[in-house]
Amino acid sequence: VIVCDGFVGNVLLKFYESVAQFITSLIKKKLDALTENSLNFEEIFRILDYSETGGAPLLGVGGVSVICHGGSSSKAIRNAIKVAVQAVRSDMVAQTASRLAASMSDTAEEI
Repeated sequence: VIVCDGFVGNVLLKFYESVAQFITSLIKKKLDALTENSLNFEEIFRILDYSETGGAPLLGVGGVSVICHGGSSSKAIRNAIKVAVQAVRSDMVAQTASRLAASMSDTAEEI
């Protein structure tokens, strides 16, 4: 979890996506050179693939908003919609506000 303003968040998101794509392509090239592999690299690739999640909730807008990469595939958009549905069903906005308020109250008591 990263808490930052929108500009920094966007820069970090773009950086992560490019690094994940680079690492994935590098590993795939190396795997192609191997004749035998016993590791489950498909699972590793799935974990690194941003389209598996599709997007991230944007907090602080008073509702559910999911941010996606501008070049998202249909798979990524589908999964981002699932993230939004899950956020609505779990009442993410109210839960986040409640926990943040409790955390701020605890912090104020410590001071």
